Amino acid sequence: MEARGIDNFVKFTYFHKEQNKSFKNNPFLPDNLFYNPEGNFYVCPMGQELEFIGQYQRISDRGDQSEFSLYQAKRCEGCPLRGSCHKAQGNRRIEVNHNLKRHKDIARTNLTSEKGLMHRSKRPIEPEAVFGQIKSNRKFNRFRLKGLEGVAVEFGLISIALNISKMAKKPSIEAKSSFKAAKLSLKNLIFDSTLYYRDWWPVMLNYNRFSAI
Repeated sequence: MEARGIDNFVKFTYFHKEQNKSFKNNPFLPDNLFYNPEGNFYVCPMGQELEFIGQYQRISDRGDQSEFSLYQAKRCEGCPLRGSCHKAQGNRRIEVNHNLKRHKDIARTNLTSEKGLMHRSKRPIEPEAVFGQIKSNRKFNRFRLKGLEGVAVEFGLISIALNISKMAKKPSIEAKSSFKAAKLSLKNLIFDSTLYYRDWWPVMLNYNRFSAI
């Protein structure tokens, strides 16, 4: 997206969790630690620096390559906050993917902007329900064809099948709606009739008695 000049409004993992107060107010989380980019080190809540000690690469199952930086504190022994900070036996160590963190910062800024809030309000209404039907109900979790043309053909067939199923259900839905409307009308009619007889029956009874006299 960045290479193609596309704005990043993609929700990343833990985006919604970050909005919680428990996440924001936890000073021990790596995302909440102060980072000094010039010195390339983090600072723990007790003021101790977590120094850069090296890098390593990780390759995912799909072949994506990521680079992680390692940071470690010098002396955690005797720290009064150690129990809340980490459970490791030695000094605390964290790993950070700076490139991923940069993309997350951009996405977070865009998603919380006025334009991002507008897109987020439309997303659960327009595409989420359709994707839920395709992935969960239709069990379509992975494309079988390769290339953009193959994916376009496969997703087109899935979309056609979903639209046909909606068209097939539409008459039954309309029939149920008509039946519910008729049932509601009958219920209202009975209720109105009951109110009519309740209000006017004593009047009519007295009128008949007066007429008989």
